[in-house]
Amino acid sequence: MAELYLYPEDVIDPVPSVFPIGTDAFDCINEPYDSPDDEASYIYSINDTNIWSLSNFELPNDPELLGATINSVTLYIRGMWFVLPDTYFGFLSINGTKYFTNEFSNALYKTNEKTWVKNPSNDSPWQQSDIDNLIIGTKQRWLSGGNLTHVTQLYIKVDYEVPTSEALSTARIGDIGKGICTGHSSPISMTGVIMTGALISKVEGIPVARVGDIVKGACGHIGIISTGSSKSNTEGPATARVTDEFTGVFSGTIITGASKSFTGG
Repeated sequence: MAELYLYPEDVIDPVPSVFPIGTDAFDCINEPYDSPDDEASYIYSINDTNIWSLSNFELPNDPELLGATINSVTLYIRGMWFVLPDTYFGFLSINGTKYFTNEFSNALYKTNEKTWVKNPSNDSPWQQSDIDNLIIGTKQRWLSGGNLTHVTQLYIKVDYEVPTSEALSTARIGDIGKGICTGHSSPISMTGVIMTGALISKVEGIPVARVGDIVKGACGHIGIISTGSSKSNTEGPATARVTDEFTGVFSGTIITGASKSFTGG
């Protein structure tokens, strides 16, 4: 089973209140799942009355799910109440209908979650298009007594199965990998590009990537392709494919490739 984490990349009106002031709302809640910044940045209720407010966030579309069997979607929300006890929720929004988590109330920051094994809008298995169109959000309020809730992280995890046959799409120079770069003060999620490949072996006119070839992150740090086909190509190293891995300062998974496979010869 593979996992894909998706974080907010934009906010849909109305925009919640934020800390620090002037920060984009989605930037206050999209830290990597294992690197929460808690009180350094968060969102809170739009209102200053006893009214619930809903904040909605868009997620990126990710080609990593192309052709995958999706087992479940889990929504994570990390928050706390401030001053006096109060509650908050997370939700998935599908075609305008909201599907809420349980009600959460905690005095210290805590990561809460809810998992949907099927799409709650139709009780059918999740599809890539469902994830592409998914909106996530929070339900918070600011009571007249002065208490409110802070939310510092909101994201989803998609658990999915990938093909395991040799017929996986072949990776080539210029194809994309996605992962984490640890060459910074804190890990950063980013994409990168396959920079090196075969001299002779090509698919669709583009040199094939192989085990040992380089993937360069957006920041400039690199990883080395470490997994590939069980078959070697004519130039020796095993052919790299979509879902194969690269390791190093920049580590992750290849997510784009050719429309057909190449397993050697």
